[in-house]
Amino acid sequence: MAGPAINKGKSRASETDERTPLLANEAGVVDGESSNVSTAAHRHSGDGNANPWNRRILVGAILLLSTFFAGALVFVIGAGYHYASWVAHVNPEQLVKQGVVLKGPSNVEVVTVAEDYVELKVEGAVGIDADWIMGLEREGGGLFGGARKSFGRWLVKRVDQVTVSLGHVELYAPYSRSQHRIPTDPLVSLRASPVTIPLTTRRADFDASDDSWLTPVSVPVFLSPNKNGSFIGEYVEDALKVRRILATARADWVKVDAGDSRHWWKPWSLFEVKKTNIERVLRHDFHSSTPNTPGSDDPIGSMVTLTNYTLCSNPNTSKLEVSAVVDVVNPLPHSIHGAIQSPFEFTISLLAEAQAPAPPPSNDTTPAVPLSAEVARVFTNPIHLTHPNVSLSMNGTILPIGKESLPLLSQFLSNYLTARPSPIEVSTNSPLSLSIRTKFPAPKEKPKLIRTVKLDNVRIYPNPETGEDLLAAGIIRAYLELPPGLESLTLDVDRILPDVLVYDGPAPPLGSSGFAGLWKGTSTLDPSIVPTNNSGRVPFPPPPLPNPLPPKAFARIRPPTWLDAVNMPAPDPSDPDKQVLLVKAEMEDVPLDILPGRDAVFQQFVQKILWKGSAVAGVRGDAACGVGIEGISIGNGTDMELRGLPVEAEFTARGWH
Repeated sequence: MAGPAINKGKSRASETDERTPLLANEAGVVDGESSNVSTAAHRHSGDGNANPWNRRILVGAILLLSTFFAGALVFVIGAGYHYASWVAHVNPEQLVKQGVVLKGPSNVEVVTVAEDYVELKVEGAVGIDADWIMGLEREGGGLFGGARKSFGRWLVKRVDQVTVSLGHVELYAPYSRSQHRIPTDPLVSLRASPVTIPLTTRRADFDASDDSWLTPVSVPVFLSPNKNGSFIGEYVEDALKVRRILATARADWVKVDAGDSRHWWKPWSLFEVKKTNIERVLRHDFHSSTPNTPGSDDPIGSMVTLTNYTLCSNPNTSKLEVSAVVDVVNPLPHSIHGAIQSPFEFTISLLAEAQAPAPPPSNDTTPAVPLSAEVARVFTNPIHLTHPNVSLSMNGTILPIGKESLPLLSQFLSNYLTARPSPIEVSTNSPLSLSIRTKFPAPKEKPKLIRTVKLDNVRIYPNPETGEDLLAAGIIRAYLELPPGLESLTLDVDRILPDVLVYDGPAPPLGSSGFAGLWKGTSTLDPSIVPTNNSGRVPFPPPPLPNPLPPKAFARIRPPTWLDAVNMPAPDPSDPDKQVLLVKAEMEDVPLDILPGRDAVFQQFVQKILWKGSAVAGVRGDAACGVGIEGISIGNGTDMELRGLPVEAEFTARGWH
């Protein structure tokens, strides 16, 4: 014991009698101190008696606090491990579906269109349900479960927010028709800036339709398309055919980092979850207001409507300007709105048809029909993503047309004037080399370029030199009306060449018979364009007569040379309030060739004139004209020949000259 150890060897000095105070024995004397007890001695002895108890209390308190903090630390570590284990092992698909709430994109804006990438600004709203992600909804009842849930929510408030970062993201097509396999090259590569999202607890307190807890976000996204334009075009065509966008998204990694620079743990990334090699299938079905049957050969055309277009000759620039408005079915979800401010440049090319018509006969060598020819370059105005359609307004110019491209232009004009669609190709080189083939829509009705033809002062008389051959003379007036969209073209028709059959009486209906096309040898009258003949006024060789000859036809009129013509604006004879282009030419000493075997029909026509004083004759056939269009360059000049224009008229022959 402590007391005996201190008084060892000093028993005599510590002997007591009946007069010794009892407290002196209890207090003890240390190191030979006097047994006389003063007031100070009494005070010191009292303090010495209290020291052991203070130490015991202090040690007990320390043990108690240590036990409490150790238990709290174990609780925190256990709860933290529990939540970290839950987050680390949750399925990414389920995490995105249940724990993350996305609304949008509500707005997509194209910021920049560069040579090899497109910068987008994607806006939307996002929220993270921390209760679900950390498994707080799975906590049971009781004291321990409630404490762990409260601690989890307290921890969420301390963390406050997370930053989501994406690695390199690529989108892959499900299949390639041209490669006959699953492609290994991505359609597009994507880079996105990190997004900071606040954490939300007690998500169940909000109604399902209440989006007030979501955080608006604006994320810059950079898209780098595949440089293989045919690969992209093939994917677009396949998607439009099946009305479905299907792709596989692959990300190198996805990282979720808790907190920000204010938190002490941020430099050590203590609260970080990273997933690698993420893959997800994306699918979006869309519908078109225009029906498209499965296997349609023009899925793009079924989604595109050419609302209007205008060609206008600009005298200030000497160019032919084009403007158009195209409505395109918007396949994106209705929640996506936005704008594309940067202009896109497109080149429009004419394509050869599968069975291109043979070139017309000409005095000069006609080149082979090319596979394609660029005819226009246009730029889009700012585009607004609306639903159900997006209106694309564009402006541009018609490109110079080489002589080798005239067969394709001829094919296009023929299809247009006969109300048939024409194959075209729309291509762009920025931000990718993309080419899409579709068809230029046919007009609703066949345009009637020549509205009316009048033959005035027609005279038929024998050739004064031979006395046997017949000649014809008169004035030809043709009233031309350009189709809608082409009214602003400035035309200059300086020569014409009629090639018609003359009938005894009105020409029979065209369905029953018809004059041969100029170079097809059929009853189809297809207009065409060819270069200006290098032989000057000598026209191209005449086509053969139709076989069999139409009934009541007795003669053919085709001048041996072009007829000089003048043109001027004039009122339409059938609608004086409408302005048309009047082309006027004088016909003098033009041979009237009697058709083989039709002498009897011709004699009947002459007898009507002799006995009745007049006879009605009908004419039907083709006409060609030399025309210049302001703003169009053909080869090295501005002139071209427009052939195969249908002509039908009547005239009254009076007397015999």
